[in-house]
Amino acid sequence: MIMNISKHFQGDHHSCYLESPCRQPGYVPQKKPLTMPAAISAYEDALRKTLIYKAAESFHLCRDTYWVESFNHQLLTYLPKRIHFHTKTFEMRMNLAVMDWNENTQRLATSHHEYIDVRRPDHHSTYNVLVKKTY
Repeated sequence: MIMNISKHFQGDHHSCYLESPCRQPGYVPQKKPLTMPAAISAYEDALRKTLIYKAAESFHLCRDTYWVESFNHQLLTYLPKRIHFHTKTFEMRMNLAVMDWNENTQRLATSHHEYIDVRRPDHHSTYNVLVKKTY
């Protein structure tokens, strides 16, 4: 599957994941496609040297790290690194973080707003106004 990366950068998206943006109509690649045989060969050789290629069985369940990173960010709300907590307090705060995460992850949005930074007028970003927490 990792060797599909080479095909992807050559413009062949038949083996790409179905939900991938490159499989959607109107996709425009951000990089120039690989066309030179020497460049394709060098790219494939580099892929074969990666740890994920050599030990693919260790990564077969991985898809993304968003949920882990998001939970760790939530955890810092209850357990900041700069403060040392005793065992009972640590366990209580950890449980609160888990309950908060389980209760409020994937909350629905009430609306979407666009944020424009005055210092960078070309930078636009959107954010969701979430439904109020239930506790």
